[in-house]
Amino acid sequence: MKTVKRVAYSIIIIISVLVVAAIIYVQVKKNMLQSEVEEYLSQKGHSKDVLQEVDPSFGVLPYFAVTVTFKNEPEATYSYTREDGQIVQLDCEHNDPNAEENYEFKHCEN
Repeated sequence: MKTVKRVAYSIIIIISVLVVAAIIYVQVKKNMLQSEVEEYLSQKGHSKDVLQEVDPSFGVLPYFAVTVTFKNEPEATYSYTREDGQIVQLDCEHNDPNAEENYEFKHCEN
């Protein structure tokens, strides 16, 4: 009976460690990508002062992305990720989908 309890406790501990490790991994990757995007935007001439919000996220594809809102354009969001070791802009979106068709984005790279 003691052996069964030890095995059960060992399994619980291993699963707990794996869950905690996965949570830490995701947080570290999100923070790293956020820093890289902020550095990329800085190289493009955008200081942190012009950024309203920089929000890293974990998704499906891409697994990690950063959504940026600029102070001079709060109605739009820009998504960035890392592809082949480079930071790239994924898309530009207006907060109102009906307005997007005629909207001229100020920071869209495409």
